[in-house]
Amino acid sequence: MLLNTLWRIQRKIPVLRARMSLKPHPTDGMYESTFTYHNLPAGRIPMQTRHKTYDFELTDVPAYQPEELAPPEESLMSRVHFYYTLGQVDALEFWSKQAGGWNKSIESFIGKVDAGVARPLLGKDPMETLHNIYAKVQSFKNHSFEDSSADEKKNASDVIAKAEGYRDEINRAFVALVRAAGLEANVVRVAPRDRFFFSANVLDAEQMDGEIAVVTIDGQTHSFDPGTPTAPFGLVSWEKSNVPGVRIAKGAKPVFSTWANQKPEQAVMRRSADLRLNGDLLEGTVTATFTGQEALVRRLRTWGDKDAERTKQLEDEAKEWFPPGSTVKLLQVTGTTSHAEPLAAKFDVTLANVVSAAGTRTVLPISVFSSSAKNPFSSATRTFPIYFKFSRRHEDDVKITLPESLTLAELPEPAKLDAGALQYRNDIRQNGNAITFTRSMSVDTMLVEQQYYAPVRNFFSSMVAADQKPLLLTSR
Repeated sequence: MLLNTLWRIQRKIPVLRARMSLKPHPTDGMYESTFTYHNLPAGRIPMQTRHKTYDFELTDVPAYQPEELAPPEESLMSRVHFYYTLGQVDALEFWSKQAGGWNKSIESFIGKVDAGVARPLLGKDPMETLHNIYAKVQSFKNHSFEDSSADEKKNASDVIAKAEGYRDEINRAFVALVRAAGLEANVVRVAPRDRFFFSANVLDAEQMDGEIAVVTIDGQTHSFDPGTPTAPFGLVSWEKSNVPGVRIAKGAKPVFSTWANQKPEQAVMRRSADLRLNGDLLEGTVTATFTGQEALVRRLRTWGDKDAERTKQLEDEAKEWFPPGSTVKLLQVTGTTSHAEPLAAKFDVTLANVVSAAGTRTVLPISVFSSSAKNPFSSATRTFPIYFKFSRRHEDDVKITLPESLTLAELPEPAKLDAGALQYRNDIRQNGNAITFTRSMSVDTMLVEQQYYAPVRNFFSSMVAADQKPLLLTSR
């Protein structure tokens, strides 16, 4: 077995001297050894000696300087990637051959599931049938995400019969069941982007090691991630969304494309606060509801945890929304292990260090969830692209009830920011002694190149300023 080699040169500390020597395994001409590289000094690449050995040396390699919201480090640090190819092939030929191999193995595993197995899952229309099939495979024991192991299944029928399997096996069993129900379904082999970004020029098939499922109804393609536990219906875990992939279809040519693009409405966090001003404290309850991708990332983060550990995770996250010294206690939580409902948590909160008073005037922050937030792009310059893991929308609704002794001096003007893929708005209203603040922010992009850093930085700076604009209260 020939193993590829990744040589990471850059570190988070300076490297005074780095030297590498690699002698490829003799392959009798059947395989070719080659390499790609990233972020090396000009004119410095590995050289092959007369002994067929690759030699390379660098000195004074600067430390890697991380940035907020940057792409995966492995895609940014200086590196050399050695690998073997079956003869001398170009990139298109290589990936086409790989797709053919995947097609053969995947379609062989899917096989043909008896239509009778899918009959109890048929609904009144194709979409209801899909919901039923998806719910069934989501209930399977998933050995890729649990502290357990099992023999790999021989085919999709075996996975369905035993109601268990590894991630890709469950994904293929879903496709098999959908086909058995009379619908068009296929596996898509994708290149996850959580550790690095796919490069077609790197002829390494391990880049494309993820799988999702696609179902076509009335010409419309729907993406699914049945191999990820608690993934909502019609949603793909973020690292497999908006990525290159190849559709595997029996008897058809492979289709290379970008798959599973997602929109902000598929990742929503809604926070609602009902608070009262009591001296220099804000007290009350906060309810946070997460849907789509926002729910999935939190479920997977605590997957397998005990209730106490899950409670601590949720409380720790909520504490980050508020100034230091605030107390947060989880009262109830639902949807922690379900793909079919939102993840919702209710907290009892006491917010400290948010109110300041001087004489007859009191200053109160109204955007309590963002009162201590900072611009993630504080630096005036940027080295790397800006990387948002997934599009999202955050909505806040804050109600603060004032004591009878205080009144609002002036109602601030609403704010609205429009930077294309970045949107923000807020509004403040008064009803008697209750003040209500609503806020919405959305991100509808994944990667922003460095040349557009200034407008992104300005947007976040203006948003922080709008969030932290205080209310001025006076004594009656």
